[in-house]
Amino acid sequence: MNTFQEETKSTEQTECSFKVFCRVRPNNQREDFADVPDAVECIDTTHIKHTSSDQIFEFDRVFEPSTDQGAFFSETMPEYLDAFLAGKDICIFTYGQTATGGSYSVIGTKDQPGVLPRFLTDLFDRLQNLSEVQQNSVQISFYELYSNKVYDLSKGDSEALKLVADENGRVSPIGAKITSVLSYEDAIEHFEVSMKNRRGCSASTMNMLADKSNLVYCIDFLMRLAKPTNASSSLSEDKRGFQNLEESRKKS
Repeated sequence: MNTFQEETKSTEQTECSFKVFCRVRPNNQREDFADVPDAVECIDTTHIKHTSSDQIFEFDRVFEPSTDQGAFFSETMPEYLDAFLAGKDICIFTYGQTATGGSYSVIGTKDQPGVLPRFLTDLFDRLQNLSEVQQNSVQISFYELYSNKVYDLSKGDSEALKLVADENGRVSPIGAKITSVLSYEDAIEHFEVSMKNRRGCSASTMNMLADKSNLVYCIDFLMRLAKPTNASSSLSEDKRGFQNLEESRKKS
């Protein structure tokens, strides 16, 4: 079982909202072979029950093991893409124990893409149809949080980045590489190349098979809006951002 938490925050107001989704994965082959009982039971679309304790937990939405990647995305993400294009900052992250399906939900596979590639696909499709936009720029940055340090996966450097906070309290790394992408294909190529720069570590006592790190994938969107002809200026600028935090435990 893995849990998604999502936040939207207006760039002009202090209002923010959170939603928490719970996606229950099916048993894998090893669990089926060992006849491992289900840890949780989906009661309805908003509640699950912990089978060993009968405790009931409530979420904004519960997704059963039969939910495929497309259905999960279409029932959770469109409103956040709308918010992103409306000028709001987005943060989407997933967390759960090792092998609960977080990486699969966020990244997916070539045949079953996850939230991130589907978001990028819809983003570039939508940008082509925004008639009020005269010019736009999509910029990508990609980081790994490992051993309490931040590394730039786009650069592949061995040195950790230093973090600073601006006057608005927004934290960003110094010297990070920001890559402009013109299409979904550019963004995916950048992602795949950057993923090869991930670090590794020895097994821990808590999980002998896990290589623990956190990935932060950031999209910044700068666009120039065409104003009405009677406006004093013909162009305006708007900057929009999206962050995707994926807690990854990669098997060594």
